[in-house]
Amino acid sequence: MTIKKCTPNLTMKDKYDLTRNPECERMANHKDEILSVDQYMIREETNGATGEPVTIIAIKSEGKCYATNSAVFVREFTSLVEMAEEANDTIHHIKVIGGESRNKRQFITCVYID
Repeated sequence: MTIKKCTPNLTMKDKYDLTRNPECERMANHKDEILSVDQYMIREETNGATGEPVTIIAIKSEGKCYATNSAVFVREFTSLVEMAEEANDTIHHIKVIGGESRNKRQFITCVYID
């Protein structure tokens, strides 16, 4: 596992929750919900089946953890983090939304709220 970006000064418990906690929920199960971004982690892991790298976004919101490897979500959230860093600001809330690609495949992404 390689941590690409994360909330500064995470404790051991925070890191565990954002990487290994089996109670972490699938982001896709929370479409149309607004989540506070109390902590986040962008990490890369190796897919056990294919050996390919996969990027995972994990967010801790009000004590619960949510994670996804959705490429669209990863791309959008990573862009938000970079914009916030450039503006010397913080992401407070996002909305998880779903969509359908031209090939009729379902995906999730996020919308910046504040």
